[in-house]
Amino acid sequence: MNKHEHLAWWRLGMGLAFLSYLCWQLSSGDQQAGAGAWEDARDMVSLFVVVFFLASRYVGRRKGIEEDERDRIISGIAGRSALFALILVVLASPMIMSGTAVPEGAITREADWLTFYAIACAMFAMSIEAAVTVFHHWRDRR
Repeated sequence: MNKHEHLAWWRLGMGLAFLSYLCWQLSSGDQQAGAGAWEDARDMVSLFVVVFFLASRYVGRRKGIEEDERDRIISGIAGRSALFALILVVLASPMIMSGTAVPEGAITREADWLTFYAIACAMFAMSIEAAVTVFHHWRDRR
């Protein structure tokens, strides 16, 4: 397994775990009393960012080939897939939530909810990018 595939597995695992936490927090954050619910989530986001970048640096220090042409091709495919997923989730999720292009529920939400929703959208795109990278590296090894 080369460096890029190893890093993609790390990003996929951590991204999906963090995305599931954010989705849980978004779905249950309104039921929790007070603004303290979002403070805990903000601390968790900070912890995730620190752990993610430390793990990325650790995995990236492995010896081996830095990058070859196939890694660049896979990176381009994964980047386009992530951009498409981000556009799709940002445009489609309001319609899924309320059936209209601008949901009334989003207007009445707290600013913290909207912040975590934007982070969840970005994490979804990052997870898609990592999954596409893992798939293409796995396919190449077959």
